[in-house]
Amino acid sequence: MIRKSLLLLSVLMIAATLLYAQRVTNPDEKKAAKITGFVVDAKCATGLDVKDKEHPVSCALMPACTESGFAVVAKDNLYKLDENGNKLALAILKETKTKKGLAVSIVGTLRDGILYVDTMSEVQ
Repeated sequence: MIRKSLLLLSVLMIAATLLYAQRVTNPDEKKAAKITGFVVDAKCATGLDVKDKEHPVSCALMPACTESGFAVVAKDNLYKLDENGNKLALAILKETKTKKGLAVSIVGTLRDGILYVDTMSEVQ
């Protein structure tokens, strides 16, 4: 009787573990995100706040850098922006008075390290 109980308990634990792992590692799952960080062109981005907060806006606006797309660095994490995010970042970069370390707040969804941007605004 004890053997059957242990076997049943083992099977239930394995099933629960597999179900949890499948739910956690679903690559198609998007997660809501609100991120505040620094806009950097993908060509120059290091993923380190201490360096990227010093990145010049003039560099990000250079043709080669603009063509590479943009990313946001927050708490030493690098998030590549989707197409809409790239458009919004470029517009903010062109309008800002900030010379380096352009801080933005983004609301969107995150999937596989890409930030799908709904809204982006400059943080003063």
